[in-house]
Amino acid sequence: MSNTNGAQINIKALAEFNRSLSSFSSKLRESLSEMERSINTLERDWKDEKFKEFKVGLTGHVKRLQPLADELKRYKEHSEKEWIPRIEEYLKNNVGK
Repeated sequence: MSNTNGAQINIKALAEFNRSLSSFSSKLRESLSEMERSINTLERDWKDEKFKEFKVGLTGHVKRLQPLADELKRYKEHSEKEWIPRIEEYLKNNVGK
């Protein structure tokens, strides 16, 4: 555990959280894409009003998840660009001195 400007940071826990978040984000984006492909495939053979209702409802739920996937991706990129390099630099300059 490291202390940076009063903040205590467990680097291993932060790295594990980042890996877990990255994995979840990737799986969510992949699942959203897969769901879109699947619904389009299903649409070719299911031709009635109930399917249209089903597709509209499901598509609405899928679209509500997209902002979460986008935000998780931004967080991951920010963490890799800002947090991790700063923490690594701090540790390089201050740990063991």
